[in-house]
This record gives sequence, structure tokens and C-alpha cells, in this order.
Amino acid sequence: EPPESGKNGGALVYVDPSGSVILNAQGALVGQYARFITGAVRINLEMSTEAAGIYGTAYVKDGKTILVLTNETEQEQQVCFAGLSGIGKAWQTDETLRLQYIGDVNASFGWSLAPRSVTTVVFE
Repeated sequence: EPPESGKNGGALVYVDPSGSVILNAQGALVGQYARFITGAVRINLEMSTEAAGIYGTAYVKDGKTILVLTNETEQEQQVCFAGLSGIGKAWQTDETLRLQYIGDVNASFGWSLAPRSVTTVVFE
């Protein structure tokens, strides 16, 4: 059965009868880290937000700065970061998306985190 059903022993992925691989939410969350920060070095992150339930970590790898941001709240939340500039590429996992590329973000303006989501942003 699909991974969201809870009937497959907690597997992070499921191969359906047609051979398609389906990643469940927990698998996608692991992927937010495994895909982007394996081999990276953690650095300090100064995040500006008024909301509780917003968390972030930052890493450097191969000259890239990588942010992994979590919004545990039920509302979209605006975030900004000190000392960060440029355009980054963002991937999101939430109730409907699974490690989905969602577009570019401009660090100078900040951006919104979807409710109950994990977003990884990679700045070149």
C-alpha cells in the first residue's frame, strides 16, 4: 500500500504496481537534508522572524550556501536573513509537495515559507 497509509511497515518509499516510485512525506523530509547537505559544513544562521515555530540551519558546500528552513505553523511565514544576498533555488516538502523545486528566491527581499513545510534553498 502507499506509504501514507501506514500499512507498509514505515517505509519511506513505495513502488506501486506500475513500477512508479512514490516518496512519502518522511522520505521527502530526509531528502531535504540528504540531497543537499551531505558533506557540507554547518555555519551560523541569523534569521529574522517574529513567529514561533520557524527554524533554520545553514551549511556551506562546494562554495554554495544552503539553508534548510522549517515552518511548523499553520500559516505562511515571512523570513529574512542577515548577510545573505543573491538568488537561490528552492525545494519544498509540505502536505502536498515532495521535495519539489518551487523556483528562485531573492535573499535581499526575504520570502514566504508555506505552512507546515520544510524548504531547502541553495545559493550559488
